[in-house]
Amino acid sequence: MPAENKPAAPVTAAEELDAVLHWRGKHAQAIKERDALQLRLNAAEQRIDDFAGGECEWHREADSGIWNSGCGETWSFHEDGPEENGMNFCHSCGKSLVVASDEEVPDSDDDWRMNPCKQGHRDVGAAGGVAHCYQCDEKIEAATTQEAFERWNATHPKQ
Repeated sequence: MPAENKPAAPVTAAEELDAVLHWRGKHAQAIKERDALQLRLNAAEQRIDDFAGGECEWHREADSGIWNSGCGETWSFHEDGPEENGMNFCHSCGKSLVVASDEEVPDSDDDWRMNPCKQGHRDVGAAGGVAHCYQCDEKIEAATTQEAFERWNATHPKQ
């Protein structure tokens, strides 16, 4: 009788047990991999949900192609702005992109402009927690530069 037609030797109990344990291990590994993938999917869906909804308001710097997003990113356009270039969402945070009207743009220079000293000198500055006049040495000290700056402007009216 040819070898390919011979009946296979009967499987022993030990071989059957080895096969069951082998496939049980494979199944357990597949379950672990599936669970890990499900956790990654859940985390990705949560990130999408976190980004979805809401708006990211963009402001254009005066007469330039520079745009600042509400989420803190800066973009430069050679022609037009984000709407004209087909941007419907912020590429940084994923929220719906909204262009702020020109009248809403704060005058950023005024936010950081120091008023003249009490003698009228305009050569003033703030650094290292001290706001001071470079000409007459009038100064205000504080814990932070921002605080010194704010105290200076509060006690020195605009001229």
